[in-house]
Amino acid sequence: MAGAILSAMMLITLPFQDQIGFDKGAIIGTRSPDFVDKYASYALEKAKKSGVTDVPFAAQAEEMAKFKEMYKNPLVNIALTLIEPLPVGLVFTVFTAVVLSRKRRIEGYSVA
Repeated sequence: MAGAILSAMMLITLPFQDQIGFDKGAIIGTRSPDFVDKYASYALEKAKKSGVTDVPFAAQAEEMAKFKEMYKNPLVNIALTLIEPLPVGLVFTVFTAVVLSRKRRIEGYSVA
């Protein structure tokens, strides 16, 4: 059910991703085929506005170019996409398992 809700939320917000921006995009979870290009432009524009000097700006531009090249690899793309929610999912799974196993022991039901 949660997957369906998140998918629907993403499909609804996808047309508005340019208005939403990257600052709030992580909350909503917008992704598109040109995500890396838009994100690189956003990050470099944000660096310019913050007053970064030429040397750190050039280093950040080079880092973004490397990231864009790396992100073109489908395996890297899949790995980065799956790694983002993994820690939250693991914590939630362990917490739920502890709560449910404790509840069974309290009620007198034993699995073992």
